[in-house]
Amino acid sequence: MRNLFVLISLIVVLASAACTGLPGSVATSEPTVLPTLPGAPTLAPTAAQPTAAPSATSLPTAMPTAQPTLAQPTAVPTQAPTGGIPNVPPIPVATSSGPVTQPTVAVPPQQGLDDFALQLISAIERKDFPVLRTLMNPRFSIATYQQTLYEYTSEEALSQLQSHYLSSGSQPVGRWGTDLVALLSGGDPLAQWGPVANVVRGTHVMGLGALADSEAIVVIGRDAATGRFYWHGILLPQNGRFFTDVLPSGDALPSNVTMIQALDVVRMRSGPGLNYATEGLMRKGETAQVTGISADGNWYQVYCTMDASGHCWVTSDGNITLPIATKPY
Repeated sequence: MRNLFVLISLIVVLASAACTGLPGSVATSEPTVLPTLPGAPTLAPTAAQPTAAPSATSLPTAMPTAQPTLAQPTAVPTQAPTGGIPNVPPIPVATSSGPVTQPTVAVPPQQGLDDFALQLISAIERKDFPVLRTLMNPRFSIATYQQTLYEYTSEEALSQLQSHYLSSGSQPVGRWGTDLVALLSGGDPLAQWGPVANVVRGTHVMGLGALADSEAIVVIGRDAATGRFYWHGILLPQNGRFFTDVLPSGDALPSNVTMIQALDVVRMRSGPGLNYATEGLMRKGETAQVTGISADGNWYQVYCTMDASGHCWVTSDGNITLPIATKPY
């Protein structure tokens, strides 16, 4: 009996040591096997935990092994703005590592003298002052033949022209075929501007002034450095008319009209055309004796005392003059 008690005590001690571990014992990675008590279920041994972290190859394939790297743009594309217009793709702008080349601007060819003169006289006839300003030299000359020469800024000159020579009553007309030397009784119209001015052409213009009875010579210069033409100045007669009237008035043809009456103010001119100077005026209701008619039928020749020839010309426009006496041919 005593031996049985000792045996049972030894079994209890061993069982207790197996559950708690003996003092001073060290745990190992080997699995611990518990004794199977009578009537207890059989337990599978517990596997030891690994001592190192699992490698990347042991992780599930669904999980990425590293964070994805976002691609950074290497350069911002250079594009021209489209102005915000929908459905319009941006316009690509070519880039280059070389020096920037400015686009070549086509320079219009130099205008010829004839073309420039035509443009100038046309602007004078229209009294187009903005265009005249662009054609002027910064310093503009106004000369009286063989007497005075004045220089103005282009703005001052335009004011003078608009107030006097190209005023509202003027009817400027260029006379391309005028012999300027004969008009000045042998004088040179290009020799009135001093030694510095490079004057190359003059053109006769009539119908100037408030009564359209004055004339002048428009003078064109040429810039020595650039070769470009410009409006240099205007040459005026001493009393509104040059010394010699070289414009032929033409022969008057016979007319069956012997007397006309003015229905409005009528300009009496030195020849049959608006390009001839005004000699005087017929006021509304005044009458004049007709001595002939122009070849085109647009002008009556009448007696007048204002012209040395004793004859003037008035328009035959039925809204301005009315025939009041006629004779058969």
